[in-house]
Formats: sequence, C-alpha cells, structure tokens
Amino acid sequence: MKYLLWAIALACAGSASAQERIWRCGNEFINDPHIARQKGCKDTGLGKPALKTAAVTVPVDDDGHFRMRGTVNGQPAVFLVDTGATFVGISDDLARRANLHGGAPVQFHTANGVRASRVVEGVNVTAGSLAVPNGVKVAVGTIGLGNDVLLGQSFLSHFEITMNGKQMVIRNRTE
Repeated sequence: MKYLLWAIALACAGSASAQERIWRCGNEFINDPHIARQKGCKDTGLGKPALKTAAVTVPVDDDGHFRMRGTVNGQPAVFLVDTGATFVGISDDLARRANLHGGAPVQFHTANGVRASRVVEGVNVTAGSLAVPNGVKVAVGTIGLGNDVLLGQSFLSHFEITMNGKQMVIRNRTE
C-alpha cells in the first residue's frame, strides 16, 4: 500500500511535460491537467518547446487557426498566430502580470470596433523557442482577458513563414 500511495503521489505531481501542456475546453485554453481532466477537455498537443530551435512547426487547430505556446515578459501565453495583425496584442490583465507599464496611447480599429490601447516597445516575447533579441512592440488592451495573445507582425516579420493547409513553419531567417 505504501508503494501504491508513493506512485500516486508521483503521478499527481505530474511530469514536467504534463504540467506544461495546453488543453482546449470550448473557447477556453487550460494548462492545468487536473482541471482539464475534470472538464473533459481536448488535448491541443501544445507543450513546452525544445530550446534553441531554428524552426517551429505549428499544426492547424480544429477551428482552422494556428496556436502556439510562448511567453510575454516571462508570463505564459497562448498565441493565436495572426499574420494580418500589426502588433503582438495582449490583454490589460496579461500586461499587469507581465509588468508592462507606460507606452504610447493609441486607438485601434479592430473587428470589434475602436479600442483605446497603448503600444509598449522592447517587450520580450517568445513563441515556441523563437524570440526577437531586442524585443518587439506590443499593443496592450487590444484583446479581452487572460493569457490569449495575438501574435502579429511586430514579432512575425523577423522570421520566415511558410504555410500549407495543415501546418505553419516559422523559422529563423539565418537558416
């Protein structure tokens, strides 16, 4: 019995890969395996990427979008790759947690109407294992709450992108 309890404790602690995965529950993305199991969420197949990869392959999601895991100033995020967006777009909530202050006030005309925002420069953004050395411009307050982020051209323009119907490959230009 003692060994069974020990094995259960190890399983509950979870491997690093289980704790770093992302599950989809309707329109919500969850990175907690226990909550995901309780809600019966679908595993997105997204997980922590290997470091120093020169290219990242992003499979198309069931809804036809490309999503990947990353960080904004060290805070975890789920990126919706948007090649038509000018900037990386984040919520006010994520900006607070990422300690992003200041920035130039602007107004954006979005699909949901005009939104008051601010653009912060030099923000550390990683998407998969890719990063821009001197940071990128991030539009704060352009999307709703949480960790969902639009990955726009302020980041993507630093990389070579190829797509087909089933996947997107984002690679360093030096390859």
